[in-house]
Amino acid sequence: MLDLPIVGITYEQALQYLAYKQNIANACSFSPNSNKYRYACFLPTPQQFDSIQTVIDSMNIKGCNLFNYKNSICPDCPNGKTYKNHPVLSKTGKEPTYVNDYFTDNLSLMNFKGNVAEMTSIKGIAKGGSCCHYASEAFGGKSQTYLTPTIWLGFRVWYKVYAP
Repeated sequence: MLDLPIVGITYEQALQYLAYKQNIANACSFSPNSNKYRYACFLPTPQQFDSIQTVIDSMNIKGCNLFNYKNSICPDCPNGKTYKNHPVLSKTGKEPTYVNDYFTDNLSLMNFKGNVAEMTSIKGIAKGGSCCHYASEAFGGKSQTYLTPTIWLGFRVWYKVYAP
């Protein structure tokens, strides 16, 4: 697994990767009794993304941000002191950080909020906010728009499984 999210790619490149991933998943799929599970890889619609994005407060009881958003680390935050001199984590709130950083949500999804905004099935519309957005710009059905590849935009492979 990659340590940092893939960013700086076009919508079309993301779709090409999804097609590649789908072909690999189907070629290697589990096949009990010669029946194969089939997989479809896709980008979610904005509505699908919103239905999964859980309402978790973006701060813990000490006031520390739980996700990589703009201005995530405050100077007196215990996480801020820990991350201050780290080569990657010191960029929290400014650049994407490690995929496995921060906390999982109640569906066990990591970095579903912040870090990088995620492309949706509609070209030019992303969801979830990023390290370059304030947390308030990511919730309540809000979208981020893009025209070109950026450091704050990536994608997540969504799967649909078809049983034999």
